[in-house]
Amino acid sequence: MPGPRALNGPTEMVRYEDAAGRIAAEMIAPAPPRVPRLVPGQRISAEHVA
Repeated sequence: MPGPRALNGPTEMVRYEDAAGRIAAEMIAPAPPRVPRLVPGQRISAEHVA
């Protein structure tokens, strides 16, 4: 389970191309099928960005 800093800490918006290596602050669930690809607190990898 993500720690409280991932859910309630400071955030900033970045371009997805620059997101690799950062920590997700929000759930990312493309539609369809709305299956989460990233959850708060998860490290964003280069594969997620690609």
